[in-house]
Amino acid sequence: TCDIKQVVVFKVFLEESLMPKLTVRVDHDACSGIGSCIETSPKFFRFDAENRAVVISNETGETQASQTLTVSEAEADELLQ
Repeated sequence: TCDIKQVVVFKVFLEESLMPKLTVRVDHDACSGIGSCIETSPKFFRFDAENRAVVISNETGETQASQTLTVSEAEADELLQ
């Protein structure tokens, strides 16, 4: 198994606000395509056609390499683990 803390799959930047806003970006140069981020947080990530992780918008359902998401504290904790 792969420990997600040892694999650089995505970078998370936290912005300050009342409701946490996270800018979640998949670094495709570092993404190995093994799916650790998808396994850990399937609500936020999925594979694209090239088997690279993309971020799922929790407002529109659209996928991109980078999204700013408004999340609950529990969801922020899930993403930052």
